[in-house]
Amino acid sequence: MINQEAEVYSGPGTAYQHTFTLHEGTDLYLERERKDWYEVKVGVNLKGWMKKTAIGKL
Repeated sequence: MINQEAEVYSGPGTAYQHTFTLHEGTDLYLERERKDWYEVKVGVNLKGWMKKTAIGKL
């Protein structure tokens, strides 16, 4: 993660519902991408969409 906090939405855009916030250092998996957004998975049950600019790949 690049930002200290990143908002996660139910779809690829800020018009979708904000579902949760991730904090720096959180492990996540990239599921797919759409334009400027990644669908991410955190743990077993949490999924959502984040802006690409909020994520750093390792």
